[in-house]
Amino acid sequence: ARMAAYSCWPGQGWDGLWRDLWDAITERGGSVRLSTPAGRVLIEDGKILGVTIPHEANVPNDYDDGEVIETECVISTLPVWDVLKVVPESVLPDWYTQQIRYLSQDRWRVAWLNLYIATEEPVTMWDPRELATWTATPHSPTPGYMYDQAAMDPDSFPEGIHLHCMGGVIPGERGRDTEYVREMFDRFEAGIYEMYPGLKNSVWKRRGLVFDPAFGVVQKPMLVGSFRPDWRAPTVDGLYFASETFKSRGIGTDRAARAALSCVEHYLGRRLSTFGDGWRY
Repeated sequence: ARMAAYSCWPGQGWDGLWRDLWDAITERGGSVRLSTPAGRVLIEDGKILGVTIPHEANVPNDYDDGEVIETECVISTLPVWDVLKVVPESVLPDWYTQQIRYLSQDRWRVAWLNLYIATEEPVTMWDPRELATWTATPHSPTPGYMYDQAAMDPDSFPEGIHLHCMGGVIPGERGRDTEYVREMFDRFEAGIYEMYPGLKNSVWKRRGLVFDPAFGVVQKPMLVGSFRPDWRAPTVDGLYFASETFKSRGIGTDRAARAALSCVEHYLGRRLSTFGDGWRY
């Protein structure tokens, strides 16, 4: 991966990243299934029995399990707002599921309006690799950011094209309000054109809503660190949660990677020297 400030992306592209992970697992005797949704985790008397794989639905309301993969350990990467769709709530203590449900509220989602605009000329003001931030645009109350991805990684785009990536934060509780989102997108874009007039001369533009999935849970006092659900299920042996919405350090992909590291090291019963002796949950 390559890094720009707190943003990172796979230099080989997402398909290349999954292929590298596939190769690393299969070379060591493992197997990988892509585009295969899990149905539910089977648990009995506090122990993992397996994971169901739904069969390909012929009608929208099919409710059967097509296959059961037997296992004694499951590491879930689902965020708090989805994990109880796969893990039965009844096998977890109330105090633990209440933590999950509390963090699952829309108001705690990190949500924003994504706007990608490509131009033939750069619009950055001080440095091609600058990461601009603001607390609001002239037309919208949306704190946000902007950077030129082509300047960060010239190999990721055709020569002569600059992809300007920007986002404007909105309250998580408004993410399902489609009228609000459309209006705020228009206001956000109008503000961007006033701040960066050169973006009006675009050759490509795309909008996207970061809400479901969101960019994690809001980072604020009493909602981070030890205040999040532990990555170990307290009443089920071999059930782990390697999601950045559970207890971990950092932000975004870094937090998710640290959560996964904690889960794997606990399962193996030892620390992985590759990642050093630093503190982790």
